[in-house]
Amino acid sequence: MNKLHTLLKKPLGEILQEAGLISSAQLKLALMNQSEMEKAPEFRLRLGEILALRGWIKKETADFFVEELPEILSEQDQKRLGEYLLASALLEKEQVQAILAEQEKNGLKFGSLAVLKGWLKQPTIDFFLEYFASGSEGISYLEARTTLNSKTTQLQLETLIDAKITQVQEEEF
Repeated sequence: MNKLHTLLKKPLGEILQEAGLISSAQLKLALMNQSEMEKAPEFRLRLGEILALRGWIKKETADFFVEELPEILSEQDQKRLGEYLLASALLEKEQVQAILAEQEKNGLKFGSLAVLKGWLKQPTIDFFLEYFASGSEGISYLEARTTLNSKTTQLQLETLIDAKITQVQEEEF
């Protein structure tokens, strides 16, 4: 049995937590909400719906893990990392295009750029690389930093990080 078959047997909450998309506290609260709703069947919601209503994940992300996993299991060819992240609504089309354009300039891996831009967390990238994506398209943030060998690429990376820091600081005020 391969990793994806094993993943399919896990409950949705456990999968989302392993992917770094929700915390254990969020899962616990959503399960409590779901348990309370059992008392009123007309208000019964699935776990993914509760998580989406709380704004912790998108409904499309929950649907990806619930509905598309069996389909992915039957596929012969694996897709590239960006395609899975797009299908799971974790990245928008414009974000994927921006990462691909940046990738051409500095040679960093897709997943590393998604993390550097602050769009995804490293555990999410690691999860998708382990279970879904073909090839070794992602390396950790630290590995990305140490593999940069030219001063030009190093400067581009620092500029990207500075821009992200500035963006975060502006959002705080």
